[in-house]
Amino acid sequence: MKHLELYPMMDRADDCSNILLLSLGCGVQPPVSAPGWTVSTVNQFSQMGWMIQLETKRSPILESIGAASTDIVDYYAYSVFKARNAERNYLRVQTDALTPDMDKMDNADPVNLQNLVDIANKMIDGNVKKINPVTFQLEPMDDTTTYKQELIRYAKILSDERKGRIAKLGSKKY
Repeated sequence: MKHLELYPMMDRADDCSNILLLSLGCGVQPPVSAPGWTVSTVNQFSQMGWMIQLETKRSPILESIGAASTDIVDYYAYSVFKARNAERNYLRVQTDALTPDMDKMDNADPVNLQNLVDIANKMIDGNVKKINPVTFQLEPMDDTTTYKQELIRYAKILSDERKGRIAKLGSKKY
């Protein structure tokens, strides 16, 4: 880096106050939407049954691995920022309102794409949701803060930071 003085990210190793983390999720289905996946049902899955359920064309093992990795990353990031009193510096934009058809990564059907746009437009004006570290479910952060407000707050912080760096550097390029 050319100007190290412009990048004092942390005063201490456990300081998250100068870090903004915006995490963009792909969306997930509500947990109850997994059709027929009860304990008694999955106990009867064969090895092949874990790979693919022919009736639903879904892969329980791949969906479980994907959900687990998403949950643990969100849980860890949320926990780190919360423990360092910087909870508002971590924003995960994620919806749990997808249907099984919307959740398919290869579904580029125009109707599906429009459905995703509609969900995003509705979500931006909705309340910010954070992961509950006990249930791993998304819950409203409070009753008033929307994603739009938080994204505007992030943009202002970043804009002010950029203006400050430009003022500090003067005519130099960074």
